[in-house]
Amino acid sequence: MITQLLVHMLRKLESQSDANLAWLRALDDRRLARAIDTIMNDPFAPHTVESLAATANMSRSAFAKHFQEAFLNPPMNLVNHVRLERAAKLLVSSSSPVDLISRRCGFSSRSHFSHAFKRHTGLSPAEYRSHTA
Repeated sequence: MITQLLVHMLRKLESQSDANLAWLRALDDRRLARAIDTIMNDPFAPHTVESLAATANMSRSAFAKHFQEAFLNPPMNLVNHVRLERAAKLLVSSSSPVDLISRRCGFSSRSHFSHAFKRHTGLSPAEYRSHTA
């Protein structure tokens, strides 16, 4: 799982002309690593910046600052990214209704999930399922 995150981050950095590699420091920061492991191991849990900061044994503000500096994104962006990637896999690998997948992936409504999914992939959940089937 962490490998997928690193590959994604490298691709994103490669596409940004002004990108720096500050996030490499995070690989040595066990506090951030614990939060990343928590997200990757259970992305559908009701994570908050506060709960992830507690996992990292940091204050909310220190955690948010360190995470942003290391990964060039706020922590909840990573949570949503991982949830949407897992949702995409579920859409392809199962015939579960979109409503069920959206709830399972931690979204409060199908509408919220559908909007987020479309922003993430460029396709609605139904379109994504039909294009990858």
